Amino acid sequence: DAAEAIESPGDQRGNLSEDYDRASITKRSAQSSRDLKAQKRERARKGTKQLAEDMTAMADRLEDVQETYRQSQKTELLEQLAGIFQDLMNLSQSQERTATEARRGARRSEQEALSRRQTRDLNGTSRLADRIDEADKRTFLIPPQAGSATRNAIIQMQKSMGHLQRGLGDQASSEAREAKAGLIS
Repeated sequence: DAAEAIESPGDQRGNLSEDYDRASITKRSAQSSRDLKAQKRERARKGTKQLAEDMTAMADRLEDVQETYRQSQKTELLEQLAGIFQDLMNLSQSQERTATEARRGARRSEQEALSRRQTRDLNGTSRLADRIDEADKRTFLIPPQAGSATRNAIIQMQKSMGHLQRGLGDQASSEAREAKAGLIS
């Protein structure tokens, strides 16, 4: 209920536009102009004074709408960055588990499970790389090497998966550790 009650910046802009129409700013401005031409100075002065106050109030409201929009964009970006960071940490931990389990010389059935995990992590990392690229377009907070490090991690995961499929646990472990390093760099 609270979420529905909160107006978005777009809703506020719409309300502001409706208020502008309701306040008849254009008509009142034209009337003040006619009053000045007709030498009705006192009436024109009162009309323009009220118009100025109304326009100032609307300008203040528009500034509030803009600030609300900026804050919502900032909040959205921070949530996006927090999600990216959390996913990087989760994938990094998964790569550490894969490296540890591969080094132990897992049986064939365990290697298949590790290979499936690598496939899942590889897909997740690919999606994460897209999210990092998208966030990088919105902010300077993404380090320039983040995208290339993530792409390198993908390559290492692919190599690790290949080694797992061939039963080469030590090499798979080494590549998984390299992938982890790429994710947390």
